[in-house]
Amino acid sequence: MRFAATAAALLLISIGWMPPAGAIEPGAPEQLIEPEAAVGIKLRQSLLSSNERADRLTSAQRKSIDRFYQERGNTPIWTDGVGLLPSAFAVMDEIRKADDWGLDAKSYTLPLISKQEGALVAIDRLVEAERLLSVAVARYAAEAAAGRVDPARYTGMVERAVTPPDPYDVLSQIILSKDPSEFLLKFQPSHPQFEALRLKLAELRKQAAGVSTEAFIEIPPGPLLKPGMKHPDVALLRQRLNVPLAAGADAFDTDVYDEFLEEAVRNYQVNSGLKPDGIVGKNMRASLNGAKPASPTAQIERVLANMERWRWLPRDLGPLYIWNNIPEFLTRVVKDGAPIYEERIVVGKPNTPTPVFSDEMEYVEFHPFWNVPDSIKKNELLPGLISGRDPLTRQGLVAKYKGRTVDPYSVDWSTVDIRRFHIYQPPGRGNALGVIKFMFPNKHDVYMHDTPSKSLFNSSVRAFSHGCMRVRNPLKFAEVVLGEGLGWTRREIDRQLAKGQNQQVPFAHKIPVHITYFTAYVDGTGALAFRSDLYGHDKRLIAALNGAEPLFAETMSDGDVTGDIAEIPVLPKKRKKTQFVVNEDDPAVIVGKKKKRRLDNNVSRR
Repeated sequence: MRFAATAAALLLISIGWMPPAGAIEPGAPEQLIEPEAAVGIKLRQSLLSSNERADRLTSAQRKSIDRFYQERGNTPIWTDGVGLLPSAFAVMDEIRKADDWGLDAKSYTLPLISKQEGALVAIDRLVEAERLLSVAVARYAAEAAAGRVDPARYTGMVERAVTPPDPYDVLSQIILSKDPSEFLLKFQPSHPQFEALRLKLAELRKQAAGVSTEAFIEIPPGPLLKPGMKHPDVALLRQRLNVPLAAGADAFDTDVYDEFLEEAVRNYQVNSGLKPDGIVGKNMRASLNGAKPASPTAQIERVLANMERWRWLPRDLGPLYIWNNIPEFLTRVVKDGAPIYEERIVVGKPNTPTPVFSDEMEYVEFHPFWNVPDSIKKNELLPGLISGRDPLTRQGLVAKYKGRTVDPYSVDWSTVDIRRFHIYQPPGRGNALGVIKFMFPNKHDVYMHDTPSKSLFNSSVRAFSHGCMRVRNPLKFAEVVLGEGLGWTRREIDRQLAKGQNQQVPFAHKIPVHITYFTAYVDGTGALAFRSDLYGHDKRLIAALNGAEPLFAETMSDGDVTGDIAEIPVLPKKRKKTQFVVNEDDPAVIVGKKKKRRLDNNVSRR
């Protein structure tokens, strides 16, 4: 007992801890700490003084680990003070498999202590092992649950709907787990598509390693390929879609567009959002060549990026939810894990992208007003107003200041801030939002809505809006969501529309909305499908996953990406305007050279 007390005292001195005078009295060795407690104390000192970049933990995360050990009385969890526990080796074995789950195993620094070393490990090595393991477990749980990359670091247009778990909670729970390695796996996403991508990742890695030598077939520019025709590109198309010749067919018929190839083409067109006409034109050639990366290695990067996106979503998407996947240009209503409705949507242009986030749909609005956002006021309306044209009248827009209607020809727009004016489009025929919009209030001010521009839905690449999502058949969509959210039938919807009045109808049950950006997924046939990187999010995310510094290039210039409107027409003739000076304290007050007058709703331009 006396030897153990002396050894413990020497251990305290070795870690730099000196007791206050009279704290340890002769004959009272029970007051001295045990060797494993000394490991805990030295660990805390090492943790708080360690390099934040080396540990890849935030200051808050390191303090959370420190609090865990402090509340345990500095007792370690991976060592008994003389060697590593079996749970430590189980955790290390699982973390070494991190690559299988789309993480980066080599980024976790693990102790270089083997099971064969037994109980002869030096105290300093045990302290380092304890620190490395707790840091690795905290990081693994955080990255498995919430991703390796915080999207806010590389773009302001993507939000993460989850937060990393607190290391204190992770460590507190793992010591109670019967199987620590199985406990770690619980932080991985449980979504079926994540697991499907994980299995495809394993296949692609085998291909990249040379187990499979399947080469990517590129379809060059060429004529329209139609069923029944013969062309050399048909043979390439057959290889690209993996369609063999029919049994008994002549080997020289590989360049004949037969019925089996037509079926494969139509299936591809349906899955890719193209018109399923069986004709291979410019758009389908571009889709075949552009969406799918040319090599297994490039495909692996795309799969890893999309697995990362699954980590940003809530674990529970909801028993009923709306799923808008931007690269597919589709909205789906999903109930109990299965789609019950699917429809085409128009999304934001690359320079006015639709943001990626999760929220809840709260109400629908019949015969909505369209309030013009500042970005459209400044970038699209103002140039026409300054030049003397009247885009407001041409679009049926109304400008107000402090509740009073303003004649657009009465204002010298080159001298005022157009953002101070309330510009809106009243309900009616030709309203940019159509007859109904679906609201899930959010900081981006985007929503789903009807549109008078129906022809845009015929395009395979439907990126035409200023950020909002237009629905091809909004009344059918309303029938589904109002039926689920309020119990309404189509007859009730038609009755409300017939009133012709602006009206908001709140849901009895809010419906989760997930606006996503998945460019790789496993389709209904089990095939790995790719979509084009419309906004360049893949490029930035892949760079971040590979360790590059975040790229903060944004497509928007003034922070307001929302709104929706048809293209602003340019009047053929420039109307001469009277120049007025506007009182900056009140833009509704127009000051002339010698006289001053106040605008009212009926004032006309002189």
